[in-house]
Amino acid sequence: MGVVLYEMLALVQPFTASNVAALIMKIVNAEPAPLPDSCREEVRDVVRRALNKNPEERATAEELMQLQPVKSAVAPSLEMNNTTLSMADFVKEKDLGRGAYGVAVLVKHRETSVLRVVKTVDLGGMSALARKSAEDEVSLLHRLFHPHIIAYFDTFIEADKLHIVLEYADGGDLYTEVQRRQKDDEYFSEDEAMTLFRQCLSALAYIHKKKILHRDIKTQNIFLMKSGDAKLGDFGISKVMDETMVAGTVVGTPAYLAPEICNGAKYGSRIDVWSLGAVLYEILALKHPFQASNMAATLMKIISADPAPLPDRCSEEVKAVVALALQKDQHKRPSAKELLAHPAVKQLGGEATARLDASSGLDSLASSWDGGKIIEEDENLTLQSPAGTLHSTEFRILAARLHMSSVERF
Repeated sequence: MGVVLYEMLALVQPFTASNVAALIMKIVNAEPAPLPDSCREEVRDVVRRALNKNPEERATAEELMQLQPVKSAVAPSLEMNNTTLSMADFVKEKDLGRGAYGVAVLVKHRETSVLRVVKTVDLGGMSALARKSAEDEVSLLHRLFHPHIIAYFDTFIEADKLHIVLEYADGGDLYTEVQRRQKDDEYFSEDEAMTLFRQCLSALAYIHKKKILHRDIKTQNIFLMKSGDAKLGDFGISKVMDETMVAGTVVGTPAYLAPEICNGAKYGSRIDVWSLGAVLYEILALKHPFQASNMAATLMKIISADPAPLPDRCSEEVKAVVALALQKDQHKRPSAKELLAHPAVKQLGGEATARLDASSGLDSLASSWDGGKIIEEDENLTLQSPAGTLHSTEFRILAARLHMSSVERF
């Protein structure tokens, strides 16, 4: 589709040669000629993303659909500042959570009866910093497309309130499931635990590649589908990092904090690996790895103590994975990508796919929400989608074709 778009814009193909061998060499090694000066930069960006030679970095159809020129060509009436979509389009089912500046509500779309979660943020009473936090969270959600991350569908503003439409997780959250199993004295099997772990680990590897840290991995922010899948949610205090991937703000939930945060040291993406390791320990043992009577004692244990041994029923392979994830030295702790390659994770957790298929996110939402959390944006990275709208017939045709392979909005 990138080649088709280039050809429609330039009226020539991006790679031409006198024979097939030379053409293949150009496709592999050469860059296409610059697009005409009449093409706007945001359109050039769409072409660049579609024609990225590295398949790992090339944008998916879903990712291209969220770029402003494509999105506005497919559904210009659903832009954030439009009021075509409104709360009148939904029937409220129940409240899910309340934060400093708003609520999360389970709703049913009137026309399709599909369940969604709507996060509503009252912009009127917010400080400039808090308002930027809400806008940044929306910008971040725009960038995330993964089968194990709660899906973002849309945003709209109505009566000075920002509404964010999200996927509904029909199986609840992992915290509630852990509480139930504690009460019933019912342990997760190794296969169950490692499958959840691997799915969330694949989501971490995905966001870390985009220089994004979650910073609040915990059972309350891992959501479950009745299909058995797990999904990360609540990116309210996530941080977009620069190339060095180092931060310093103390954030997160105490029981899941990495030692480097407790020590006030600079940290990077491996804090999320630690937190997910704490989650894995918790679902295997049905208790936190570091427990104490107060926060200060908990932090001291995280810094200096070893967790209690896992139950004897846990295999040595799984114990080794937990030990790697809970390695106190962040420089020795594996990255999410490295841990995904561990034999025990691959064998016991299954080969979780990183491909977004059309079924991921059509019948599910994330709920647990602490409103008013701040996302810090690095000055070298841009979260906002490119501004502007293309109205050409050719671009609308291309966008419609992309839309055919993308997740439908409702």
